Amino acid sequence: MNIRVFYKLLILIGLLISCTNHQTNLATIISEDAIEENSIEKLFNIEKTKLMFLEQDSNVVLGKIEKMVSYNGDYFVLSRCGNNLLNLYRYNSDGKFINKVGTIGGASNEYVLLSTFFIQDNKVYIIDSCRNKMLVYSIDGTYIQSIKGKDDDFSFVLDAVAINNENVLLYNGLNTEPCVLFSIYNIPKMKITNEILTDISASSWGYYSNKRLAKNSTGAFFFLPFDKGIYTLDDDYSQKKIFQVNYLGDIPNFSSTQYDEIEQIIHNSDVSLFYSLFALDNKILINFIDGSIIWDISNHCGNFIPHKSDFTDNIFPFEGLYVKCTTENGFIAVIDEDSFKVMMRGHNPCDLFDNNEKEIQCHLYDGSPVIVRYYLN
Repeated sequence: MNIRVFYKLLILIGLLISCTNHQTNLATIISEDAIEENSIEKLFNIEKTKLMFLEQDSNVVLGKIEKMVSYNGDYFVLSRCGNNLLNLYRYNSDGKFINKVGTIGGASNEYVLLSTFFIQDNKVYIIDSCRNKMLVYSIDGTYIQSIKGKDDDFSFVLDAVAINNENVLLYNGLNTEPCVLFSIYNIPKMKITNEILTDISASSWGYYSNKRLAKNSTGAFFFLPFDKGIYTLDDDYSQKKIFQVNYLGDIPNFSSTQYDEIEQIIHNSDVSLFYSLFALDNKILINFIDGSIIWDISNHCGNFIPHKSDFTDNIFPFEGLYVKCTTENGFIAVIDEDSFKVMMRGHNPCDLFDNNEKEIQCHLYDGSPVIVRYYLN
């Protein structure tokens, strides 16, 4: 074989290998041609859509629900009353109160400011951002231990999700200066082992950033500010883009000094950014301002559901912006009473939900949030 031909073959083989590796590392493109616009009747088992009522008694002060987690058939509900009074309650699948986890106070087994919680290996971890520590409880609410953060490990945490039995992904939010957006905390080592930084600064970021973290049996998912990508963590816990959501349209790139311009563009245009993210074992739910995408991970296709509050053929609409929790077979939405009354105007709840009439009459509009369970087909 001619030596030049041999070298050309080597170069060609190298290019093929490089292209193959590059393709392997590419994120899945979620684009318009992979999305079908569908009605909720096709996606959800409407006959099983039902309301869930959370029991209230002298032990429960139920206000605005900030976070819900489904775990082993029970629901853990983080409820806010007033500005800083947050409580964590455990309910069974029928909404019956089981126990409270943790109490407010200054003792070593109490929290001052419960910023978020997560569940891992049959333990409930409460993050007290005021005292920069993490409190560990059993599922039944028995105190186990406290873990004090080094530096500001827990001081800015807004949300958290367990990655595995040792590591947790913490979301720290945006600050007035470029900062650590996410961090990976190793519980046995009691230290942060990796960080994901951002060069975007914002003094009071709140728009379109309700829930950045999700988890299923394969791992954790998260999204970044002003980005069309959904990420996961690779083997060394650095970020790895797995979905590129081109369906959202063009999102311009900005430097950290242009935050006011970003905010102005969001308010004055139809730019759609991520609002929240949820994951089932084979599907992810991507909520943004205009609607929701339910993406089938295995089949590389998805469905788009516009956000709306009007009824079609007496079918209760799907409002992705209200979703708070995933279950084994669907999603749970938490709707404030006033919004629910507007949505229900001119309709009888007994015609729309798989609840008996007595249950609806006794519990609906009692001042607590309305919880709607959606079951996927």
